[in-house]
Amino acid sequence: MAVYRVAKPSEYLAVTGWGIEEIQITKKAWIFFGQSYTVLDLTPVIHTFEVQAMSAEKLPFILPVIFTIGPHNHKKSLIKYAKLMSPHDKPSNHIRKPKVPEIV
Repeated sequence: MAVYRVAKPSEYLAVTGWGIEEIQITKKAWIFFGQSYTVLDLTPVIHTFEVQAMSAEKLPFILPVIFTIGPHNHKKSLIKYAKLMSPHDKPSNHIRKPKVPEIV
């Protein structure tokens, strides 16, 4: 039994298993028995941080930092992205803000 899958505009399918040497990156594919697929979302993820720094005059300040991270739309880059990022959470639950103790 085969299933036909089509990815959304900002997604790709990473197909592995029977008949595929490593990983096949495609927008649409027939998924046969013995194969599996993962949907790769190419929507960039935005991470915001506040860095506590000190100027040359020894004045402390808080510097807001924003990182926008997403894969490059190239086959080799997408294969590497599929190998490294597909088993992880999309909303980056492993990055958490540190809890600051409250002063009473």
